[in-house]
Amino acid sequence: MWGFQSSYYQYICAAVIFAAAGCGANYHGKTTASLNLESQHEAEAPVLSAHLEKENIILKEPINFASSSDTILEDSYPILDDVSTILKKHDEISLVHIEGHTDTRGGSFYNKKLSEKRALSVAQYLGEKGVKQRLQTHGFGEEQIVCRQDTLSCHAQNRRVEFRVEKH
Repeated sequence: MWGFQSSYYQYICAAVIFAAAGCGANYHGKTTASLNLESQHEAEAPVLSAHLEKENIILKEPINFASSSDTILEDSYPILDDVSTILKKHDEISLVHIEGHTDTRGGSFYNKKLSEKRALSVAQYLGEKGVKQRLQTHGFGEEQIVCRQDTLSCHAQNRRVEFRVEKH
């Protein structure tokens, strides 16, 4: 029994000494462990899916909702989290206009109401994430379409949420 414990103890000691020697080596006053952590930190800088550009927050991807609903799909949470991050970093923004738009399918009254509900859902999500700025929602329905062709791609471009900001 002593033989097993003795060799196990020697193995653990050797591993600790090896690890300590590897982590303790200095390079201009920094340990190799801290150098590894710094290089990992630099490589892992987050890439936001939204950015502030003058008076607008530009999204790299659209915010998705369940069909004919104001329920935000989970794949859009990271996008809205990035919008929240931007707003929290910019205290000079006093008001955020959240503008909902739909495509031209469906009735204009229905589309206007749906776009209003979607903008409101986005405002509620941002409020729950701690956004302190005043959030004002607008539903434009199909009033401000960006693409007039009757294609799936065009319909997708028209279904959008846009963010305009006002600064102090």
